[in-house]
Amino acid sequence: FSRGLDPSNKDEAPAGNTFTDLTARDFRNCALAGERGRLPRFEQRLADGYHCAGFRDAEGRVVSYIWIACGDAGPSSVAIWRDVRVSLQEGDVFFWDCRTDPAHEGRGLYRTGLRIAGTRLAGTGSRRAFIETDADNAASRRGIVGAGFLPADELTLIATAGLYWIRRGTAGLRRIRAPLRLGDAVAAI
Repeated sequence: FSRGLDPSNKDEAPAGNTFTDLTARDFRNCALAGERGRLPRFEQRLADGYHCAGFRDAEGRVVSYIWIACGDAGPSSVAIWRDVRVSLQEGDVFFWDCRTDPAHEGRGLYRTGLRIAGTRLAGTGSRRAFIETDADNAASRRGIVGAGFLPADELTLIATAGLYWIRRGTAGLRRIRAPLRLGDAVAAI
């Protein structure tokens, strides 16, 4: 999915929540980061230069987060599945690994967070955002579409015998040898 970014959007955090950049310290007290050993991975991402933003509730607890990679600041590629990476062009943003605490689902945090993050990034010069989700993740798709994203492409990734393959739509399989480039270059796969 992709969408253009506009710095003039006026989305606001739902009542009782604050949208902010998140730090390693925020994740040390975050139930979501404590699940399945995520905390060391999150700390490494921040050390590597990736960004994370999300919502805090009225008590200051992180209840939703969005990982962000920018093509013109920090790392310009992201591992989206196993060792398969996507690379970003200047002015592009990739949102990934987004989660909302189950107790806070259904409040529009995911959709609103994507819009607020996009607006803020547009204000710093980013022009286009990308996000991916599994085809069967209906809740994620609803949030993504609700945030103004449109389908950009449908890719199937397959791993066999240590090799990675990609299928675009109904086309045949092609071996992945380098990071996938988002945007117009995806058409060349």
